[in-house]
Amino acid sequence: MKKSLTAVTILAAIAALATLGACSKSNDTATPAAANATHAAPPAANLADMASPAAQKQLAEKALPKGDPAYPLASYRGVDSGNDLMFLFYGLSNLPVDYDKIAQSYSRDYQSTSDSFKKQDLLSALKPRIDNAIASAKDSRYIVLTTPNAMLDAYDFNKKGFQLTNVAQPGSYQYFFDNSNYTIEYTNGPDYTFLKIGDEATARSIEDMRSHFHPLTIRLYAYAQDADPATNRVKLQIVHEQLLDSAGRVLVQS
Repeated sequence: MKKSLTAVTILAAIAALATLGACSKSNDTATPAAANATHAAPPAANLADMASPAAQKQLAEKALPKGDPAYPLASYRGVDSGNDLMFLFYGLSNLPVDYDKIAQSYSRDYQSTSDSFKKQDLLSALKPRIDNAIASAKDSRYIVLTTPNAMLDAYDFNKKGFQLTNVAQPGSYQYFFDNSNYTIEYTNGPDYTFLKIGDEATARSIEDMRSHFHPLTIRLYAYAQDADPATNRVKLQIVHEQLLDSAGRVLVQS
């Protein structure tokens, strides 16, 4: 059975980056040009905001590597379990591999046995498979994730589209039920929470499905940018987004 991806909202501060005003030496006597001109005082820099954790996080995320929009969609690798995410986390973080911790999630036999010798034998057999899975994940940073039961607000006539309410929301993370120790955060999630629809016929069709509670699915094509060891979180940049109907047909793509 395919594992489901779950979104959880967390508190996240959003701080604006203040622009540092240019400093100049003051003169007591104004020059003729300055005497006839009116100048607005430069805005004072808010150093507290610049040094805040939210601002530092924003700056760090802007410096992360970016995915190539031209990368073929067919070459994205599907990630549909917490174990897939776990291997990706280790591939990105370059942390020492905790084989015991991984085996507890990866192998039911390892998890269920209390025989220390059997456990050791199982771990020896699992290590090459774990190493290969981590190496493969590290080399496949373009991934695709599917969120079933996408929730859309009613069609917005002013903005010409639909607001998503349970996908890539600001201050949220996602996880898989089979291994919730590793989570996902979208560094550009707010850019993909509104589905702009240029064609009225398409918008009418989606609104009809939405209002009649027909299942809709969001598929996110993303690039794995980084891993945060403090939270066991993988940071993803959304590269493309698709809305699919219950038959798997693409209704909207961005």
